[in-house]
Amino acid sequence: MEGKYISMISYKKNDEEIATPVWFVEKDGSLYVITEDDSYKVKRLRINTKVKVAISNFRGKPKEKYREGNVRFLSNVELDNMKNMFRKKYFWYRIIDYIWKRAERKGKRKGDILLEIKLN
Repeated sequence: MEGKYISMISYKKNDEEIATPVWFVEKDGSLYVITEDDSYKVKRLRINTKVKVAISNFRGKPKEKYREGNVRFLSNVELDNMKNMFRKKYFWYRIIDYIWKRAERKGKRKGDILLEIKLN
């Protein structure tokens, strides 16, 4: 998928759709998203791993039709390996990652999690 952002739809317990714009990288046919481990989208995905994704603008407005997929939570080792791909694609990720690491060391932020999205 070409672009800098995807709109990722996850589902509440009552099946209400919640769209969130996120940065992503693609590798071997899967999409990868790094997010905060205790974010609401992660809480929703722990209940229901089904998602819909579409290339979007930075506000999450889709530029194409949504495609369905499933999310898998990956290990911290895989997260560390994928961070380099994010650093290459997104200049601002380097700065954000630095700020996040400082906040984690001070106990003001929980860690990150890597999501793998396999499209159907």
